[in-house]
Amino acid sequence: MRPGTASPLTPDVFTERVSAIRGWLIFFRLCLKLVRHRLLPGTPLPDFVPHKDALARVAHSLFRWRRLRVVNPNLCPADGPAIFVANHHGLDDPALLWPAIHLASGERFIPRFLMRDDFFRGFPWDWLPIRLNTLCERCGAVPISRGRVSPAQLRLALQSLKEGNACALFPGGTRSRTGAWIEYRPGEENTHGDPAALAALAARVAGKPEIPVIPMGITRHPILRQVTVAFGSPIRVASRGDASELAARNQEICHAIGLLTEVHAVHLVAAIIWALCTHHRKSFPLKTVVHAVMDWAASPPCPLVHPELIREPESACRRACAYFARLGYLRIAGREIYPRESRVNNCPPWTTGYRRANPVRYWTNQVLHIKGIDTWAAEWVLGTPPPAGVSLISPENTGK
Repeated sequence: MRPGTASPLTPDVFTERVSAIRGWLIFFRLCLKLVRHRLLPGTPLPDFVPHKDALARVAHSLFRWRRLRVVNPNLCPADGPAIFVANHHGLDDPALLWPAIHLASGERFIPRFLMRDDFFRGFPWDWLPIRLNTLCERCGAVPISRGRVSPAQLRLALQSLKEGNACALFPGGTRSRTGAWIEYRPGEENTHGDPAALAALAARVAGKPEIPVIPMGITRHPILRQVTVAFGSPIRVASRGDASELAARNQEICHAIGLLTEVHAVHLVAAIIWALCTHHRKSFPLKTVVHAVMDWAASPPCPLVHPELIREPESACRRACAYFARLGYLRIAGREIYPRESRVNNCPPWTTGYRRANPVRYWTNQVLHIKGIDTWAAEWVLGTPPPAGVSLISPENTGK
């Protein structure tokens, strides 16, 4: 054993491993009860919520919470009721928000997530021995129908809030395919989650004058494989308010979520690559890309920036360029980069394969709502401040 390394048999490590084994045994026992319920409908359904402490060890192993960074945990309220809202980019978002909320609140909250009641229906989910919709519900999820939520479906969430607990939802009502911080599917703009209305209704049910809605932002780093979950300042929603007031509150909440995007080098390099292709630049000095990123990192216009971009912007920029080169969206030759314009300007359909089809657009879309980032990229690409109206997205290159 090398000097300075910890022994694998220290009491802390031993206790952690015993707790993990115990958690997996409890998890498998509960899953077997779910299988028995499906085969023998008369048997009772198991409840996962009372075993939260043991099952947290299982979730820690499954969802790799070690890669999770929590920013501004002090903004998480210590008591309830409270409603948490966030952007939605991946299937594992609830598994990332859950520990962030649970730990930031001093293990006070076990948030109940609002989820589509038909999310795990159809092939191949119906062929599994465990119905995943039922599993999520027994773990505390609140199933609702998208676009036609009934009061009966919200009863469990309202009761939880009345008891001083927390609920969590995604205002967009769906995962973002294109990378935009909140995205509505075409034709579903009016069927998204309404956190302000839920907060006002819960405040009336709980007999409180107002309930806080806490915005949260989830940002992934594709190179470091880290996930950042950031808390924003609570937005209080009164129990009484007309439709226009609730709509204004929803806009404020969605805007606050956008401000919680943590910008990293992949975002900035993607924006420059897209600007290069928009303005038909066949090559560009790699050193200028590095200087552009360093210039942005020196005085960022947004509140959250990844620590790597602050500590070592040059190295972060070069790693981001190498990342897109590996994906085939630019070529690095000597001191120049050569973007592949045909691939970057391709606009893929709004499907779950959008990120794989065009990662340059995907990572740029995540930060396009940040004021000035498109003109910053165009200014560095053109070499001079762009004329009025000229930005990253040209008329012939619109669309997500």
